[in-house]
Amino acid sequence: MLTYLKEYNAKVPVNILVKSAFFKNIITKDKNILQKNKAIDIKLTARKHQVSIEALLNCLDYLDHFDFKLMDCNPSNMLSLLVTANFLGVSELEQAITRFVLSNLKANNIVQIVNIALQTNNHKLLDEAYM
Repeated sequence: MLTYLKEYNAKVPVNILVKSAFFKNIITKDKNILQKNKAIDIKLTARKHQVSIEALLNCLDYLDHFDFKLMDCNPSNMLSLLVTANFLGVSELEQAITRFVLSNLKANNIVQIVNIALQTNNHKLLDEAYM
């Protein structure tokens, strides 16, 4: 059984956070943070539907290494990771997870996949799910 965190405090280097379009938009407003290039304390909370702290941490780990093989992506968390990658604005990660989701399409998860595809504006996933 998985335990999902509701809040998590993390110290994340700025050079990792700016690789995400979401965090980059926030960080670039304060030039001092970028110039110092240090780790900053962030508080992660699971607010958006289907975005868990575990998925956020997994995506941040991807941004640190840029290696999808190191991620813990499996059929039970793939949709949460897809929504999180879309939310963070990391298109290459979103594409990699989309390929993983497409390889794990099953009749019992097709409705949920179509819902997520619509939510994330993922037309490739939507087209494949309908086929």
